[in-house]
Amino acid sequence: MDRTARHDFLCDNTTYVYQRSFSRVLCCRRERYTPAMQQLFDTLPSAFAQPDYLKDGDTQTVIRLTIDNNPLVVKRYNTPTFLHRIKRLLRTSRAARTWYAAHLFQSIGLVTPEPIAFIEKRFGPFKSLAWYFYTYTEGTTLLDYFESGGELDDSIKQAVLNCFETLAQQRVSHGDMKATNILIHAGTLSFIDFDATSDKEAGFEQRLGKDLQRFLKNWATEPKLHSAFVTLFKSSEVLQPWHALLDNGF
Repeated sequence: MDRTARHDFLCDNTTYVYQRSFSRVLCCRRERYTPAMQQLFDTLPSAFAQPDYLKDGDTQTVIRLTIDNNPLVVKRYNTPTFLHRIKRLLRTSRAARTWYAAHLFQSIGLVTPEPIAFIEKRFGPFKSLAWYFYTYTEGTTLLDYFESGGELDDSIKQAVLNCFETLAQQRVSHGDMKATNILIHAGTLSFIDFDATSDKEAGFEQRLGKDLQRFLKNWATEPKLHSAFVTLFKSSEVLQPWHALLDNGF
């Protein structure tokens, strides 16, 4: 994504509200910047007091809320240790990185839940907690889909192949291709968790190789699925630079 396009969703314009102060950075889609959302932004700690938890871990807490009759997901990036807090002070926040990566995926034609907003809590240039907001999407993870007896039909094969070919052609890597980070609904794949996503040119081939490796690792205990995906990837001319990795196995 070029710098101009990147700037479009990191500034105040007709599409986005962007606010920057000594204590906070906020960016939100303008049509979602309603009084109810503003109240949520101003009272985030209380929103996590009695939430509908989707995940409650050391580094991330994820909840589901309904605002303006619209379901959304809020991900809080935690800093569980003193060393962790020190490391994050001057780095780009994970919320801002995810905001960028979600727009990047949309720009190259891959599906992700609609990004709504991100917030950084700051003390001047120093960052602490950060939050990322996105639309709640119906569906199941790809892992749950296959564990519940779902079939690897032609539509899913094509969707998976299209994903990796698009990443290869656009020189983008996801960074964490766990099957729990891929949602499926009505035959469409949708991607979440962009903490390690990159569009840097340097090291791209290695990063996409790791994406392929991590995707295949999901099916390490399912030989038929694993073999089917290897065959699928080896059928692609676009993925030819990574065929040797497939031959060597993961």
